[in-house]
Amino acid sequence: MAFFKKQTLTRLLPVLAPLFLVTSPGVSNAQDAAEGPKPWTKICTQNKQTKKDICLVSQEIRSANGQFLASVAVREIDGDENRSLLISVPPGMLLQPGIQFKVDENEPRPVKYGICFQKYCYSELPIKKDVIDELKGGNNLTVTTFSQQGKAIGFELTLTGFTATYDGDPIDPAAVQAQREKAQQEMAEKAQQARDNLIKMQQEATQ
Repeated sequence: MAFFKKQTLTRLLPVLAPLFLVTSPGVSNAQDAAEGPKPWTKICTQNKQTKKDICLVSQEIRSANGQFLASVAVREIDGDENRSLLISVPPGMLLQPGIQFKVDENEPRPVKYGICFQKYCYSELPIKKDVIDELKGGNNLTVTTFSQQGKAIGFELTLTGFTATYDGDPIDPAAVQAQREKAQQEMAEKAQQARDNLIKMQQEATQ
């Protein structure tokens, strides 16, 4: 199985209509004490019609050159025990096998594709509290999709910081946008540096 693992900043998927966070106290996990990056982001807004808060706890991973690989989000709405797990993967995958996700070495759960856009395909799975508890108790979340040749492709997301983010306060969406712009600028600078180094090497080779 081809495998990708790259932690990056999260972003709010434009196609997601969030639901609200219902915290689940009493679930402990050593992951929150571990040092390291906290790639999960919690953003909340209010539905203007229902006046209920909606929250999205999400993580996105990209390759070293900024290419989108996968994203996972938990979506909840105030006062509603129902939750949704939202998964996005790159387009061009086999649709019939669907997507699988699993926590650590637990049994994989199947997810059907919902809709595909130009840059990613999107799926949604209704979940209960047991899945939230599983995410809180895990170390890694693996999303598996299948290429057109039927080859399994796995994307690994860290669960480090999920519990703290899920149970914590949301952040300002403007802060997320600022982080995204900073990350994009850093990737652009690295790409320019790589081009400059290549030109320098070519010039030295012709001298």
